[in-house]
Amino acid sequence: MPLPTYFPDPETVSGNVASEKHRPRVQFLRRVCIGHCAANLITAGLSIQLVSFAQIGQAAALFIVSLAALTLQRRFLDKGLLGVSLSVALAVPTVVFLAIVWGHLRSLGLPVDVIVPISLAIGVYSALCGNDFSYWGQLTLSYLVCLGFLIFMFRSGDMSVTQAIGGACLGFVYLFYFSYDLSMIVKRRRIGEELSGVVDFYRDLVNFVTYSVRVYLHWKRFRFI
Repeated sequence: MPLPTYFPDPETVSGNVASEKHRPRVQFLRRVCIGHCAANLITAGLSIQLVSFAQIGQAAALFIVSLAALTLQRRFLDKGLLGVSLSVALAVPTVVFLAIVWGHLRSLGLPVDVIVPISLAIGVYSALCGNDFSYWGQLTLSYLVCLGFLIFMFRSGDMSVTQAIGGACLGFVYLFYFSYDLSMIVKRRRIGEELSGVVDFYRDLVNFVTYSVRVYLHWKRFRFI
């Protein structure tokens, strides 16, 4: 009997994208990345218009509630056209609440808009890479765009050195999360579930909490604790 791993294995489904041939796998990745780019640009645009609709605390709380709803939907009703439709429908308020939080963070001087050039870089890379998609290549090139944007903003006087450093840190954390989560999405999604894959970037934020519970239950099951 093989020894259990110290941490639980990633969740997978049969017939997932990771098990497909190279071409359809890359096509799935490209569509999800472009969809994610579009979602971020829409969120950034809405953040300018909706910032006055609610206080940051209210919007943040509603954003967390919407993430919980998305997580429950994936857990209990995530198959077929109905699952995709529900994912998209629940993603709409999620984007709205995130946009309000984004707008407030911008007004506080936080460099959240660095997500915009990074998202554009992700989208352009995905559109132009053909069948040569690379997680590390996308991450590296997108981060170079991030640094270029921050240097330009700093030299033009629109960003302080503290904001530029903060933007560099935020950009790295965001890109690391994006690349890692993308590599996990292909293990949980099948061809044709690209829209659900885009929404997964939002609901997977909850994994920072739920994964700790999974680890605890895993350790308890195999008597690590």
